[in-house]
Amino acid sequence: MDDLRMFTRLNEEELTLVAEAVAAKLNKAKGPVKFFIPLRGWSQWDREDSILYEPESDKIFIRELKKAD
Repeated sequence: MDDLRMFTRLNEEELTLVAEAVAAKLNKAKGPVKFFIPLRGWSQWDREDSILYEPESDKIFIRELKKAD
């Protein structure tokens, strides 16, 4: 049986909602927290040589995450 996978990118509104949700969870932490931001994609499926690589979308998520700090 072949392995079937489907991947998609989020739009700006969806990225904002996800960033706000992640920030809300991080802001509830009782101790120090570090959140690492990958510089060349979030997974093997959206790295630089992939069709899903969208650095501008990644920047939206990062901007919104920092805004919710």
